[in-house]
Amino acid sequence: MSKKRGAITFKSRCPECDAEIDVPDDAISGEIVSCPDCGLDLEVKFDESGSISLKPAEIEGEDWGE
Repeated sequence: MSKKRGAITFKSRCPECDAEIDVPDDAISGEIVSCPDCGLDLEVKFDESGSISLKPAEIEGEDWGE
């Protein structure tokens, strides 16, 4: 089976709304993807065995010197 760049190869579930999320095959660990249903930003993580997981992204706000 040959892979096309940008083809969808990973499927996961949103931890917030349980929607199915397609993750591109060229995604890297730490990349942010959004849930198509609820809009939650999720961070792509790969474990040692190469399995993919998604966790809610920690978005840091601007620090205006406060």
